[in-house]
Amino acid sequence: MTSSQLHPSAKRDLELLNRYRSGDIEAAEELFASYKPLVISRANRYFLQGGEQEDLIQEGMIGLFQALEIYDMDSDLPFAALAERLIQARLIDAVRSGTRQKHKPLNESISLEAKSENPAGADSFNAQLNLPGVKNPEDKAIAKEELEALHDFMQNKLSPMEARVVSLLQQGLSYRETGNVLNKNVKSIDNAVQRIRRKMKYFWDEQR
Repeated sequence: MTSSQLHPSAKRDLELLNRYRSGDIEAAEELFASYKPLVISRANRYFLQGGEQEDLIQEGMIGLFQALEIYDMDSDLPFAALAERLIQARLIDAVRSGTRQKHKPLNESISLEAKSENPAGADSFNAQLNLPGVKNPEDKAIAKEELEALHDFMQNKLSPMEARVVSLLQQGLSYRETGNVLNKNVKSIDNAVQRIRRKMKYFWDEQR
């Protein structure tokens, strides 16, 4: 399958994104369907220890959802480029997590110094957000009610700074780079991440 077959048209992407941002959940579902071949193609490059290929496809779809949530409509970067970057990052996270479970106690402790230099999206930040999984990936990428609830949460419950932190870290910036953009120190960024995690935990507790 060629690259042009894997990437839907940029113009159509923007149309669907505009509709989704206006509350049209069906637009998001169409976007998920159009990008699923790309997710499957990228997932097929990896092996998940202790899991199945379908698990990787689900992880890739979560990366796609993250792109849908944080894409800047005024950006010169095509949506397809951000989507592929976050899909890839999510897949790598899943594979790395699968291979290091036996070292979990050691790996759960990540120093602030390390986070300040390493891109958060590459290892830890995606998993921290605990975005929704795929309940039936052959029919729907993400349940409508979860999509609507999470969209409302992102719009209404995160402060402007927290929303910016999510956006920058999900694009692969390190804590230090994110701080430079926002004129904040690394500790402030880490504190923002902790607040986001607490809010996300409350959100998912409410969804149960």
